[in-house]
Amino acid sequence: MTKKNLRWKRHTVAVDEISRLEREIATIETAEQAKEAAKLTAHEDFWQTILDYADECDDVLAEKGFPAAGKMIAHDGTGNWWPISDADKTSPKPGENRRFKRGADFAKEHTLDFSDAWYAADIGLKCRLALQHLEKGAAGKPFHYAMMFEIASQRKDWQWRRGHKASILTGRKNRKVLSEHRHTANAKKKSNARARREAITPMLSDTDLTKGALEQYLQRRLEQEALIPASLRTIR
Repeated sequence: MTKKNLRWKRHTVAVDEISRLEREIATIETAEQAKEAAKLTAHEDFWQTILDYADECDDVLAEKGFPAAGKMIAHDGTGNWWPISDADKTSPKPGENRRFKRGADFAKEHTLDFSDAWYAADIGLKCRLALQHLEKGAAGKPFHYAMMFEIASQRKDWQWRRGHKASILTGRKNRKVLSEHRHTANAKKKSNARARREAITPMLSDTDLTKGALEQYLQRRLEQEALIPASLRTIR
């Protein structure tokens, strides 16, 4: 029996303007399905999953032209690198500008923008180190649990950024444009208000009208003589 034999339904857990969280839920109707569900939630392949994460990260790095996260590489300090074997980890010969660095450190040094390569280098190295500590008997120790937490957190952050970065940047750009438009409009309103006040002041000495009659009188003179459009509300 496989996962496909269970009856899965997609359920929306939460949703807002920028994201949706969905989860697949299977209805358990038979004892056989219950056993299958138990197997699927037992995480017997947990460490294989961590290994798969590490391999996936190395694939991303290779696509971007960077070395595998956990590999030692040689580089010349200008962005060029090449793989080395353990036997090559010697001091540079006279005249050689050769340095050594871990692949993850090299990639992160040249991708300071939270790019796919940056995340792949960071997560890939943590996965490799976690597996190395596992081989040394660190499973169950607090620092090892902390490494798992960091890996999970970074993966979720990577997924979220990949899904929403473009729309967030677009929204930020649009908000900036709208803010500039509002600033221009407000400045224009203030300029018009100042021009109306300066034009109305001498007009007040030419009439004895008050209240609504005065407002209509000033509106007519502003539009005819000062060529300043004005509503009764702005005159008040």
